[in-house]
Amino acid sequence: MKHLLALALAFLALAFVSAVSAGTPPDLGAGRVTDETGAFDDGDIEAIEDALDGVQDEDGVDLYVLFVDDTGSADPGPVADDVAEAEGLGGDDALLVVVLDDQLTRIWVSDSLTDEISIDEQDDAVSAANDHFADGDFTRGVIDAARELGDATGAGGGGGGLSISAGAIAGLLIALGILGLVVMWFLGLWQSERFKKRTAEEKDRQTGELARRANAALVDTDEDLREADQEIGFAEAQFSESEVAPFRMAIAAARQELSSAFHLRQQLDDDKPEDVDTRRRLLEQILAHCERASTQVAEQAGRLADLREMEKNAPSVLEKLPEDLLRLEERARSSHGAFERLAAYNPASWNPVRGNGTEAEKRIAFARSRVEAGSQALNSADRRAAARAAGEAQAAAGEAGKLLDAIDHIETSLAEARVELPGEIAAATADVEAARNFLRSEQGVGAGQDFRANLDQAEALLRSAEQEASAPSPDYLAAFKNARQANAMSDEVLAGAREAGEQRKRQEAAYSSAVRGAQTSYTRAEDFIGGRRQGIGNQARTRLAEARRYLDAARNMGAGDEGIKQAGQAERLADEAYRLASNDFNGYDRGRSGGGIFPVLLGGGGWGRSGGWGGSRWGRSSSRRSGGFRGGRSSGRRFGGGGGRSRGGRF
Repeated sequence: MKHLLALALAFLALAFVSAVSAGTPPDLGAGRVTDETGAFDDGDIEAIEDALDGVQDEDGVDLYVLFVDDTGSADPGPVADDVAEAEGLGGDDALLVVVLDDQLTRIWVSDSLTDEISIDEQDDAVSAANDHFADGDFTRGVIDAARELGDATGAGGGGGGLSISAGAIAGLLIALGILGLVVMWFLGLWQSERFKKRTAEEKDRQTGELARRANAALVDTDEDLREADQEIGFAEAQFSESEVAPFRMAIAAARQELSSAFHLRQQLDDDKPEDVDTRRRLLEQILAHCERASTQVAEQAGRLADLREMEKNAPSVLEKLPEDLLRLEERARSSHGAFERLAAYNPASWNPVRGNGTEAEKRIAFARSRVEAGSQALNSADRRAAARAAGEAQAAAGEAGKLLDAIDHIETSLAEARVELPGEIAAATADVEAARNFLRSEQGVGAGQDFRANLDQAEALLRSAEQEASAPSPDYLAAFKNARQANAMSDEVLAGAREAGEQRKRQEAAYSSAVRGAQTSYTRAEDFIGGRRQGIGNQARTRLAEARRYLDAARNMGAGDEGIKQAGQAERLADEAYRLASNDFNGYDRGRSGGGIFPVLLGGGGWGRSGGWGGSRWGRSSSRRSGGFRGGRSSGRRFGGGGGRSRGGRF
């Protein structure tokens, strides 16, 4: 009795252990790729998900990927079926499961896909994955397996005959119907599409604002020119030909500008799309053409408006002008005294205003004659002639005033320059010296030749100012100008050289940091490979050698953008070498411990080459589907969205 009880307890324990060892299947994560092994980094997962999206969009296969170290099961083969059932996969779903410790690849496809993806095509997908898994390239293996499944659906499945589903026929009929509608309505909708295109253009984030301005400018300018065409008729009836001719010429020139703008708009509206930079350039040109056209017309329209205003105001203008001319005559007489004072300066400094007094007197006399003519026209009730005379008198008086203003300005400027020149020379001398000292310092020694050339020019200007200031009859304006320019240039040199020095320091720091990071990564990979040479394959060694080459190049180039770039590449390659070497040695280490004997007993096959995982030669067989394939198809079972079958093998 005791023996029977012990046997029963042993049986129950064995059943419990078996149940526990089977465990629950792994869970799929939130995304398409679930990696519990650390085989992928973020970039790998992004590349895989992009490929999976492409297969789903183009071929209708929604593939999920699961990588696990182990399943906790004595027989990991059914894991794909178990995960699919637990996750409720069905419809157009497929699942790729990779068990790293068992070197097992399984693919499960739903019942709805088994009509399109044959057993042979599923095996081809497994083989495509294992070819790359054997080299340690998990990313490429997953992508190729996904594409094999997609290509299988695109090829019409494994049924061997032509099969068109009802959904495909319905889709074809719908497409034909839509095509017919497009053809029937194309001409009628053409204008509407152009409007939609223009609307979309104005909503574009990069050029939308520019497009809105250009389109509005075209409409506004065209309206302005249409109004100008009407205005020219009124002007011809009101004014003489000599007064209207400038307006007519301005309209003609504006029309040329607007025609060019519309031509560019048509270029944007045609069927040939432009890139963003070209579109922006054309829109800016449209705005420039419209602005020039509007300016030309507005100036002449304003002149005609002034003539109309003058005709209305001629009596009051002619009445006020004599008083203005008296003040100008008094200023003209005073200018003679100003020239006597200017004689104390170098003649070259006030030569621009020589003769201004005489010219001012001539214009004053002309203005008086036009005032008299205007008054006579008013007495004859000829308001148009009076307006012309008043306008000419006003213009002459204005020119006389500007000539006299120039004399006052030059006298004031010379007096100020004479007083301020010594201080400006002293300031320029100090700034030039400060800039020179900085360029000689440790901080400025690396400044470019442009800074030194500009400082030499500043020193030349300073010497010229000093020489002019010490001349018997100095040109104070020229000396002051040179001193001021020397001051400004030396300030710019000093500020620019300091900024360049700071930039150089920042770049050197960035370069030093990049080289240190690359050296650290290289040393880690070199030490790892050097201590585990027998278990490391060629890919890791290749990446390490390339990392060394880039690191040497970075050191030879020195601080600079290119040196930083080379160091970054060296660090990336060294990190890749370490990752590949770590993967290689982990497999090698498991092989030495005897962990690979189980695949050999089942028929061989595996990821590694000779000396790799499992202690056997796991390279590719002569055919794509090796004898190392493990698994078959399981019976279709209904769960979630539907049943399915899985295929798999070892690599």
